[in-house]
Amino acid sequence: KSSQTDNDFTLLSTYHVAGFRLLGSYDHRNVDTTISQLIEGVQEPVETDTATHSYQFNAQHSFPMQGSFSFSASRTGYDYNYHDSTNAASSGASDSLNGNLSIRPMTKLSVNFNGNYSDSLLGSLPVQVVDGGGGSTLGKFRSFAVGSDANYQLLNNLGLHAAVNRTQQEFLGQSYGATQ
Repeated sequence: KSSQTDNDFTLLSTYHVAGFRLLGSYDHRNVDTTISQLIEGVQEPVETDTATHSYQFNAQHSFPMQGSFSFSASRTGYDYNYHDSTNAASSGASDSLNGNLSIRPMTKLSVNFNGNYSDSLLGSLPVQVVDGGGGSTLGKFRSFAVGSDANYQLLNNLGLHAAVNRTQQEFLGQSYGATQ
């Protein structure tokens, strides 16, 4: 017999304080699954228990020169348990930070600056979950990116656009970077 139970709990709150538009949220989810599998003629249940929890915060505010500023942060965590003739368990978390500033210093010119950081949940998954192997992890995946772009309207139907972006990533002890 197979069954699944799914429970989800979410809180969300928004505020407008001193010109800031704020949002905060929390989400918790549990999924419990039992699957009956037939191995060499014997029924063996496979049970998985998964719990995730996510926190998020966003802030936005106007900025001089017809601009705006925004910031967001989030964290997602997980716990995973697997039971059949063997047992496996893992847990981990992923974080993300983002920021953006947009301004319009002149009527025909707009400029945008942005940056973000994240560390990936995938890099924290145990190898046994990814490929059925041992109990080690793949390591943490981190990414940092910054960028800027500008638009200048020359004529009604003609504009110029310029952009520069830098990305830096780390995975398995190696660092990779690119500038565009």
